[in-house]
Amino acid sequence: MIPCDAQDFRLVFPDAKDYDSYRAAPGDIVSVTGDLFEAHTAHHKTAALLTVKTLSVLAK
Repeated sequence: MIPCDAQDFRLVFPDAKDYDSYRAAPGDIVSVTGDLFEAHTAHHKTAALLTVKTLSVLAK
């Protein structure tokens, strides 16, 4: 079960082209919707991950 207060998680982009378009904007304030899931392999560096459905930059 994912802790309800999880604040540290990784974003998962189903399509690599989406990752490429957003990775150049670290530090931006964004709004993200998606499906939250618990880490289940040693490759997952946080307890929770979010598969991105939409991502909008709110402020730079």
